[in-house]
Amino acid sequence: MKKILNTKILNTEVFTKYNIFLFLIPIISDQTTKRMALAGLFENLNIDNKLSFEVSINRGISCGFFHSQNQLYFLGVSFLILCVLFFLLFHMYTQLKDGLSISYEILILSGAVSNFIDRIFYSGVIDFIGISFFGWSFYSFNIADACIVSGVMLMLFNKNKS
Repeated sequence: MKKILNTKILNTEVFTKYNIFLFLIPIISDQTTKRMALAGLFENLNIDNKLSFEVSINRGISCGFFHSQNQLYFLGVSFLILCVLFFLLFHMYTQLKDGLSISYEILILSGAVSNFIDRIFYSGVIDFIGISFFGWSFYSFNIADACIVSGVMLMLFNKNKS
């Protein structure tokens, strides 16, 4: 993990504003684009048969794993996701306490929180971005999913680098 050179930075206004900005911008972007997708603003939009937009509700986790219409099952999966969110918050707290950067974790957290907002209001996560190339189609996703994956990849890359 990248070490913050001066731990006094942790208490500065700039550091706090940076983290708040890094947390809020992905949530606002994700929630806005999901509302646009639900309103049909991306309907019938297909870019060179590689990028398409079609709304779906994912009641499971990544790539539709554990998807179920059973409400009790959905609540159980949602509870487990909430537990992971609290674990991530605790991890971030220990990172900050040790004077380490939490930028990647904030990216993951913002995506997870945005998707959890969907779980509360839509009983599932709104996915709408589809990618296809070389005859392969991938699971649809949203901006929050991209933030989570980017954050995890950056964490792994940074860990392997050190």
